Amino acid sequence: MSKRDEFIAIVNAFKAASPAITDAQRKGLLRQAKQQYGLSFEEARQILKASGLVVGDVVNYFEVLGLAVEELQNQPDAAIATRVDTAHKELYSASLRAGGLPRPDGKTQEQWRTLLNQARDILKDPQQRREHLATLQPDGERPDTPSRETTRPIFKFTNGDEATNISELAALMEKHPQEAAIALYRGYLEQSLGGAGEMHLAEAARTVASVYAKTPEFGLWAMVQILRGKVKFARGGEASTPQQLAQLIDQNWEEAKTLLYGGFLPLWFEYTKQSQLANEAMDIIDRFGNETDIGLERLVQKLHPQIGHPVLKASHTSINFGKVDRKSQKTVRVEIQNTGRGYLYGTVELAKAMPGLRLSSTTIRGKAVLTVTLDTSRLAVNQTHNTALVIKTNGSELRVPISCVPVDVTAPSTSSSQDPATTAPEKSTAKTRAVGWVWVAVVFGIILFITFRPPVNERSVQRNLDRSVGGVQTSRPTIPRADVSAGMVLIPGGEFQMGSSDREAYDDEKPVHTVYVDAFYMDKYEVTNAQFKAFVDANPQWQKARISRDYHDGDYLYYWNDNIYPQGMGNYPVVYVSWYAAMAYAQWVGKRLPTEAEWEKAARGGLVGQNYPWGNGIGSTRTNFGYNVGKTTPVGSYAANGYGLYDMAGNVWEWCLDGYDSRFYARSPFWNPIAGDASASQIVNEFRRVKTSRVLRGGSWSYGALYLHVAYRGWNTPEVTDGSLGFRCAMDVKP
Repeated sequence: MSKRDEFIAIVNAFKAASPAITDAQRKGLLRQAKQQYGLSFEEARQILKASGLVVGDVVNYFEVLGLAVEELQNQPDAAIATRVDTAHKELYSASLRAGGLPRPDGKTQEQWRTLLNQARDILKDPQQRREHLATLQPDGERPDTPSRETTRPIFKFTNGDEATNISELAALMEKHPQEAAIALYRGYLEQSLGGAGEMHLAEAARTVASVYAKTPEFGLWAMVQILRGKVKFARGGEASTPQQLAQLIDQNWEEAKTLLYGGFLPLWFEYTKQSQLANEAMDIIDRFGNETDIGLERLVQKLHPQIGHPVLKASHTSINFGKVDRKSQKTVRVEIQNTGRGYLYGTVELAKAMPGLRLSSTTIRGKAVLTVTLDTSRLAVNQTHNTALVIKTNGSELRVPISCVPVDVTAPSTSSSQDPATTAPEKSTAKTRAVGWVWVAVVFGIILFITFRPPVNERSVQRNLDRSVGGVQTSRPTIPRADVSAGMVLIPGGEFQMGSSDREAYDDEKPVHTVYVDAFYMDKYEVTNAQFKAFVDANPQWQKARISRDYHDGDYLYYWNDNIYPQGMGNYPVVYVSWYAAMAYAQWVGKRLPTEAEWEKAARGGLVGQNYPWGNGIGSTRTNFGYNVGKTTPVGSYAANGYGLYDMAGNVWEWCLDGYDSRFYARSPFWNPIAGDASASQIVNEFRRVKTSRVLRGGSWSYGALYLHVAYRGWNTPEVTDGSLGFRCAMDVKP
């Protein structure tokens, strides 16, 4: 079972116990999804939404059984138990008689009976009943610290130390860390806090023990900070307010990143009753998981809007290349620094394009050093050319003007006092004749070469293309040829900009770089159940009952009954297919999986700089994503992109040929790039030996909008299968 499916099982268990959860429970589930199961908050939210769990207030179990709190007060425990049993029996019997009829409140009869059982068990137990009563009282009616005269100690340590209020409890837990850790992780602390009416902190103890089960020392520290209502940093300093915390984050940046992305700060905000900040911290973790410094800077601004921004400073206020030879190349090194507080980030771009002017980098992370390169051969001579660097950051915006005047230093001077038409006429005429004869010879030689040149050695050309750069294979994939079927689309060869510089883009999507991809064919649709069945029928070794355990994770063709896909699902994309099985299918039909570069070029559909195959906007009418349907849809259910390809975003993730390399873009070759230490033909011919992770593209029906970006790079190990994972095929163009 995948991590995602494990989390779904937990959510279903919650729903079986009760159709409603509190907002705090919802946040606890989101944190658990992120930290234990590796899901994004957006994925977890979509799963919760699809489950049908209702997020609401605490359930009043007295009302569930039709009882009033007043009628049970001052009654002995035995009498209360009898009254609860009687009410439960009447309501439970009525539910059984109702059969499968739905209830007016939307619950099923089974859900209602589960709730009745919960109410009976809690109200019959004196301790649980008192705790439940405490949760029903408004916060203002409950004292924050129980007085010694009216309540027993919150917690008593074995040496006799007693904590009569929350502050004392925090101090004694620091004094007795070993015993405190045992109390926290065995549930004693939760029980004691609940018994004292501190239900909010009791839930915090349960959450901390769950989230930090593998790091008990940190879990104990986290619980103490929650009880104290302060965050204490290792280098000194404590914060109890958002403003204080923002200032201390600046002084303890690396530690603060650990506290944020380790999940502590959202917990601390939540259980110190700062829910809005808890939500914002969780959103930051989700959005900036790969840009931790940016995420922390954004949190600081949320905590203390008046704290100030980073201060941008560039090493140049202007760049004037002056008069330069039109055949020369000039470079200028520009340094960008932060002279203020916090973390500087942003982008660098040209105010307007200037032919031949290139920037080595377009992103700023903390600081930046970029090279501005000018190739004057592409500019008109004797004219002034102007543009500017536009540096946009979270602190400010700065423009650095750029200018140059290309000149032809080889051109004859016209400023001499002598008239060139009358000075030394014989030498001038002789020189002109000589130059003329040279040009005649050159032209004649070119004609001879064109007429009598030897035929091109295509194998030699292919060998040149096959050279690798820095150990990265750059050859055009060589695979078995096949005739083009009606189900494929020709993707034209050419350059495109691969990757993304969007602020939401992950590090492995950067930098944006130019790639040339040869023309190829791409399946118009994702491979369907019916197509895959034809493959397994012809290749019994890939059938569900016979496939080698080396080539899947145990859930291969999970929805199929032996060799039969679900009825009516023939035109749906096949799912729960490993990379190995996808490769085997592609080989059987004379095709292959697309390279990552081919996939992105095809997905963009000819558009430039857009997030999705159709543009920048997204919605439920565009594609199947984010649980808006709740399952896969038949292939081709939504409009095609500019190349006539369907479902390039959403429906199912699609396997690619490449190995996954998070840093590949920094050294990607220009021609037909493919990541990994093997050529395309080696991968195709020896795919059963592959063990490294493979690229996944396109997002799916159960993932949020960010994962559908055409530049987003997913990955997984080749044996993995999943209900949101399929593929489509590609094929070379015949020479």
